[in-house]
Amino acid sequence: MPEIDRKQRIVLVHDPKEEMFLGVLHPDAALFADYLDVREANREHRHFQHVMTKCGFDVRTVRDTMTAGTMDGRGRPVQGDALEELRAFAAQFLEYDGYDTVDPAAQRRYKEEVLRKAHPLDLVGIVLNRPKIILHATSSNTGFSADYVMRPMMNLLFMRDSMINTPRGAVIGRLHSPQRQGERLVGEFCLRKFGTEPVFRIPDATYLEGGDYVLSGSTSFIGYGMRTTRPAIDMLLDADMFGTQRVVVVKDRLHAQAQMHLDTYFNAIDTDLCVLSENRFHAPPDSDAFLTADVYERGNGSYVQTLADEPLVRYLAAQNIVIIPISGADSDSFGANFLPVAPREIIGVSRKSAAYKTAMRRHGVRVHWVDLLHCTKGYGAAHCLTQVISK
Repeated sequence: MPEIDRKQRIVLVHDPKEEMFLGVLHPDAALFADYLDVREANREHRHFQHVMTKCGFDVRTVRDTMTAGTMDGRGRPVQGDALEELRAFAAQFLEYDGYDTVDPAAQRRYKEEVLRKAHPLDLVGIVLNRPKIILHATSSNTGFSADYVMRPMMNLLFMRDSMINTPRGAVIGRLHSPQRQGERLVGEFCLRKFGTEPVFRIPDATYLEGGDYVLSGSTSFIGYGMRTTRPAIDMLLDADMFGTQRVVVVKDRLHAQAQMHLDTYFNAIDTDLCVLSENRFHAPPDSDAFLTADVYERGNGSYVQTLADEPLVRYLAAQNIVIIPISGADSDSFGANFLPVAPREIIGVSRKSAAYKTAMRRHGVRVHWVDLLHCTKGYGAAHCLTQVISK
């Protein structure tokens, strides 16, 4: 993995707060692995941000990015383009319903009035919680009552999934799960705040999630299976959106929630060193855990397929890429889901086995350990929690 000017790397993250509360009440419905303590997850996340900053990343949170330019030093709203843009964005996520009993035109005007008065932080709260207010006309008091439905973005802390950032630029994905709709809109809004426009958007009826993308030098690894679909990958190949000499399409038949994305069982430490979960490394060809790859090489402005259904382990060996197999226990605790910092330098999740740590030392890998015990109960770790944007 070639050295990158660290000053040019923005890392977009979302620190978990109150929008996760409803999710922890039914973890399965929220796509979580288990109940998690949101306060502890927030504490872990803030420490993770500190470690990333020490490693040279320019760490930006979604909240701070969305509100940039909308408040003065004392937190008071500042009228201007930034606030107008945030107000218009928040309007998409606030829904008034119940128009069978109230005047729709009057309520649309009332909604606009409320949004004009809302504090920037409340506008962000609208985006994160996506409230639906079901109105009922009454004959007393203010003339209204309401039922309130919250549809919070409980998985937004996993910023990796809403897009991929290739050498060509940012590609806005499309998330497979209905619980996560809306996240890509937040990611794109933040990109624009950084002065960056996406180079491509995945259309409806197909899916691309960022956890299935791993960049290693001149090679893009892109997985498809449980979340990302093949038509999305084909679109990127046809549009030349990867921007690398080689694209390795990793084909997963297992479709297991614990290994839903490529970055939950595979990741690159350097151009000649990677990790792979043992259940994939040792899988026989007739197992659903067995991985194959289609390989594409770029030439004359387009990609040409050079290998089809090649066993991934054999392909990596042929490329002189050393594989560090990681045990089931280390894989389950997100041993592959580290954040690369530089060649042979990563931010990894603590509580790993002695064998894992020894393998890293033997291969000259510098690891900055972070404890993400509570965050990982949402099914993701250091790689999933970050979106690295090169400017």
